[in-house]
Amino acid sequence: MSTSNNNDLFLLLTYPRIGSNLLWRILNEDEQPGFLEGRTEYYFFDAMMYRFDTGIYAKNVDTWTLEQRQALKKIYQDFFDNLQFSVAKAKEEDKSLFVKEHSSFMVQPPANSRFIFGDDNVKEPAWQVKFDSGANMTWLPQSINISIIPESFLSIWNPTFLIRHPALSFESQYRARVRIDGVEGAKRDTPKIPLERTLVRHYAKLIGMDPTKLKFTWAPGTTPKLVGAPGTMVSQMTTTISESAGIVEGKTWAGMDLDTKIRQWKVEFGEEEGIKLDKLVRAAMPDYEYMLSRNLTL
Repeated sequence: MSTSNNNDLFLLLTYPRIGSNLLWRILNEDEQPGFLEGRTEYYFFDAMMYRFDTGIYAKNVDTWTLEQRQALKKIYQDFFDNLQFSVAKAKEEDKSLFVKEHSSFMVQPPANSRFIFGDDNVKEPAWQVKFDSGANMTWLPQSINISIIPESFLSIWNPTFLIRHPALSFESQYRARVRIDGVEGAKRDTPKIPLERTLVRHYAKLIGMDPTKLKFTWAPGTTPKLVGAPGTMVSQMTTTISESAGIVEGKTWAGMDLDTKIRQWKVEFGEEEGIKLDKLVRAAMPDYEYMLSRNLTL
């Protein structure tokens, strides 16, 4: 497989609770002529679920058993091979390939542990899957690529980064997680993409999709490709899109104030959790503002 740039490979990089399912549904990839059909999203979802199901997600990778590390490495490699197969199939059928993936699903476990526990407290070396055209590459400690995907493979894609205001994304993720635990309680700012239909059509044209095939409404109750039983993580993460008949208004940051939000969180989640959310949001703001300053425009 060539590592040269391929104008027909498009990678939508997202993260949970930013509205990516909504954009994905609007683009209506399955009915787009010239694009590979079938599942082309969340190739590494099972790797994330393995970490949750085994209870190792928030544990230092150094404490994982050899069997756990080997099992997860195999999952990453198997599903990376599936992604390579999709690339080869698209090339064989002379079609474009549009893939959606949460960037957090691709973060190396050692890098994740270093973020949580500190560099000095993690000894596990970096993980990366084997890629045919980059088999001889070695991961450099100073590399900014903390994903399990080699840069030689990432370089063949045309990426789009989907972002959302940190206050909304962290808030949404927190609510989803407390419900799961049984407690009631191009680059663009995601909420604006669905609301600016002209911009979505412009984006579709840029990547070779047919704007007339876009869907801004659909039948309520029809679920996305990833379906989970009630109460599971998947069902919680897709509730809004599953129950809606189109764009849900009132999900944008427009007119909101961070200090007001923080006070609301302290009432809703408690003082301690509100302070945690405040710190997370403020730490993420510089990256968000950097990405937002380079957003897609008409």
